[in-house]
Amino acid sequence: KGGGGGGRRYLISPTGSGDPIKLVKDGPRPSRDPVRKEALQLWREVLRAAKMFTWPDETGRPWRDKLIKSAKDEFDAARYERDPELIARLLVTGREAMEKVTDAMADKARKIVADEQRKAGWRGGRGPTEGE
Repeated sequence: KGGGGGGRRYLISPTGSGDPIKLVKDGPRPSRDPVRKEALQLWREVLRAAKMFTWPDETGRPWRDKLIKSAKDEFDAARYERDPELIARLLVTGREAMEKVTDAMADKARKIVADEQRKAGWRGGRGPTEGE
């Protein structure tokens, strides 16, 4: 079918004279590659971070699943957005949200480790306190 407009690229040009190998080799349009690459990187970061959220919520559903669904809904809502300024803003907002979530999780993990070490009688990584 046609290889002209829209977001799709076909192997056969509308006139039938296009070289299908060239169309395949050209791949995605270069002007959109950086945006696609950044969005894909952000999506992968979301998936990596979501793996850490293994505990269940109040309903018994893992937080990981809720986070992935929420991120997927956000990505799907912006899938056909064409305004470069809005896309950039969405990516920045998404990255900031990821940083906020991962920082909060790291802080919580450090607090849990410190609490556990204090309960076990550890001080500064030197082992148990004297007299125990």
